Amino acid sequence: MNSNRYPPGPRSFLSLRVYRDLFRDPLGFLTKISRQYGDIVYMSFGGRRDYLLLNPEDIQTVILAPDIFRRSTSRVLRKILKQGLLTTEIENHAAQKRYLQPAFYKSEIDKYGLIMGTLARKLSAEWEEKKNVDVADEMNRLALDVVVQTLLGSELSANEKQEIVDSIQVIKELTDHRKTPFIDQLLWKLPLPSNTRYTKAHECLDQKIYDLIRIKREGTPLQNDVVTTLLKAQASGESQCPYQSNKLVRDEVMTMFLTGHETVASSMTWMWFVLNNYPDIEQKIYEELDVVVGARAVEPEDVPNLEYLRKVFLETMRLYPPVWVIVRHPQADTQLGKYVIPAGAHISLCQYIVHRDPRYFPDPEKFDPERWTPEAVALRPKFSYFPFGGGKRKCIGEAFAMIEGMIVIATLAQKWQLRRTGSEPIEMEPLVTLRPKNGMKMQLTKRLSEVRYESLV
Repeated sequence: MNSNRYPPGPRSFLSLRVYRDLFRDPLGFLTKISRQYGDIVYMSFGGRRDYLLLNPEDIQTVILAPDIFRRSTSRVLRKILKQGLLTTEIENHAAQKRYLQPAFYKSEIDKYGLIMGTLARKLSAEWEEKKNVDVADEMNRLALDVVVQTLLGSELSANEKQEIVDSIQVIKELTDHRKTPFIDQLLWKLPLPSNTRYTKAHECLDQKIYDLIRIKREGTPLQNDVVTTLLKAQASGESQCPYQSNKLVRDEVMTMFLTGHETVASSMTWMWFVLNNYPDIEQKIYEELDVVVGARAVEPEDVPNLEYLRKVFLETMRLYPPVWVIVRHPQADTQLGKYVIPAGAHISLCQYIVHRDPRYFPDPEKFDPERWTPEAVALRPKFSYFPFGGGKRKCIGEAFAMIEGMIVIATLAQKWQLRRTGSEPIEMEPLVTLRPKNGMKMQLTKRLSEVRYESLV
């Protein structure tokens, strides 16, 4: 490797071992090489060139130039999401986002917050019949209910919901495991059972979505959910509206199905892990809830006053970012610092590593909600923390995810305390999102002040 042309990194003759280690243990491997080689690391294998960027200034340069550094999405997701907001090219992204935005106005999110609270109280009532839960499964199921009833403005039967959950699970499994660049293309061409399951799951979700579009078109809209918002745009007759056909509406709805619940479910799951590990932090949350909300139901208006809960949620996403890495591709040879990044290279921006950098977060492994005072935030570079990305392609659902996480945790914590049932360590599994490997089994215990909250079930 010519050090005048390339940043430091693992030597080229060890490439096969390097990529093996990367795919076996992404978090451990990336942490190791970041400590060894610094803010920009280079690796190559065959014709593939990889750059790991860890300096907030370089990250900002890449994220704020989406026309130069294009988004990279797995083949599995591209096949099913097609031209939804997550996967569309930047030339179409602005127009699609503009027409989607009304569904994410604060007025609408506050309405969604009421539904989120209702669904969280329903789950709390279901927990009355249980002693133990897999909180990862519970948060995924709840988050999917939230997406269906808020962003899609619909309610599903138990059978319909189970069909959707099963189909999403098939697609997630394939997305998680089809990530080897050179083998992936070949696997899609083979008559494998996994490909057959994927096709059936794809067809099932398509049918559900087109049925939903038809029902919403024929009915009277009750709120500006995503489907209603896009159908209104379609009916407006504006020539610049990209949603002229149901196909693109379908793509956006599919994007909400697949991506609108998993990231926030991941964050809420790790929140319970944090509260289990830090009883003093948990107690402060209880005290804040008792003062701000008391015995009544949590409402969207309470969220700005739950200041400590917000800090805990932000700190949870620092240590356990739901999206743990973002990949971009430069469209042309591009100067970045003293190096030229060639067109087509893979640029990885790793939230998991940057969020644990002691230059920006002293004693980075310590869970400290006080990192999120306005004064502390102002001292850090902007892109030292980017759980929702940034720039033009910043996640449209950031405010939605924040209010959902806070309302759900607050509602459940009013009545419940969760404690892990096993002594084995929880491992992080960096798939599409950062999940606890093998779930998170926890025991349900009512808070001592449970008598005050009987009205919430």
